[in-house]
Amino acid sequence: MFAYRKEIDGLRSIAVIPVILYHAGFTTYFSGGYVGVDIFFVISGYLITSIIEKECETGTFSLINFYERRCRRILPALFFILFFSSVFAYNWMLPEPLKEFGETLVSVICLTSNIYFWWIDDGYFSKVTELNPLVHTWSLAIEEQFYFIFPLLFYIFIKKKYYLISILSFFTVVSLFLAQWGGNLESMLANPFQMFSQHRYASFYLPVGRIWELLFGAFISFYLRTYDLHRTISHRSNQLFSLFGLVLIMISVVFLDSRNIPPFPNCYTLIPTCGATLIILFGHENTLVGYLLSIRPLQWIGLISYSAYLWHQPLLVFIRLQSNQTSQMLSTILGLSMIFPFSALSYFFIEQPFRNKERFSRKQIFCISGLAFVITLILALFLIQTAHNRSLIVSNENDSYVSDLTEYGNRQYTRKAYDL
Repeated sequence: MFAYRKEIDGLRSIAVIPVILYHAGFTTYFSGGYVGVDIFFVISGYLITSIIEKECETGTFSLINFYERRCRRILPALFFILFFSSVFAYNWMLPEPLKEFGETLVSVICLTSNIYFWWIDDGYFSKVTELNPLVHTWSLAIEEQFYFIFPLLFYIFIKKKYYLISILSFFTVVSLFLAQWGGNLESMLANPFQMFSQHRYASFYLPVGRIWELLFGAFISFYLRTYDLHRTISHRSNQLFSLFGLVLIMISVVFLDSRNIPPFPNCYTLIPTCGATLIILFGHENTLVGYLLSIRPLQWIGLISYSAYLWHQPLLVFIRLQSNQTSQMLSTILGLSMIFPFSALSYFFIEQPFRNKERFSRKQIFCISGLAFVITLILALFLIQTAHNRSLIVSNENDSYVSDLTEYGNRQYTRKAYDL
């Protein structure tokens, strides 16, 4: 393993907090809160590449070990959240959104929810997503799709790093190009890029418009393993560059309003990603930024940031479904107050135990993950069928059920209540 950096956990915290506040509706002051995901991509690319590089140097790199770690890290908490969300979706959602939830559930366990949201043309910034408890899983899907291929390239070019860096550089340039201009390419180059113009959210949801952010993190790792910037440049330069990185992130969070810029991601995405890059490169613990990011509260939030990211959207959505328009602020405050306690419990009682190899062997992890996959798939199909049955009851004008739906709808997921 590589040396633990407390400031990276602090950086995770300033990535997840804006995302939570953005989804909670505080868009007046955090109009660019969604860029926290872009910061996460850079951090993830850096950490994963650092681990793989270290193992390659020591001759311990193994694809099976890599995928085992991903299972331990991602799946236990994710499956728990999916089960939790399914229970409340079954009880509180109307037929149409329940059907969509079941379909989303299938895509999540197949790690393709980003493709699902792109295919149904469901915009991340639309009002509909405010009531989708699983919309945030698109970013997890992109990461896992990337990490399905990325370690294979390391394995193939393990002794030819120059070729690896050349290939990754090419992918970075192409991905950044598609992120910026993908939506306009049909008029320029016709059919090869038609999917980007037919579906407005291709650049946002598909890996081709996002992998450059993860690769930014990978190049940080490559660079830091070659050059010790903490010693090769002056302390003042480290201070200035890391502080500039923090300023870039703050500007992004406050001012990158999706309503006032071209479809995201685009060239503006370079602002938060470059900010995160500068902090990782120069913001070591001896700098002011490194010190600020290493303070205990931010470090603690960073440690539970994965669980916080998983929990925040379902909690906010289901509490929102149980409130009316007059109590929206109260429900938002209630949801926010629950996120970190639930996340801490998830971190200590789900994440940590399953990451402990002494408690769960590789075979047990794979078996449990496979079993959870099958159970969740059955649950998703059950929810889809339940939604179909409920819609038939409504179409047959069963008065008692329609009466229940009227009260149900006025308080929960109805297009009228939320101006959808």
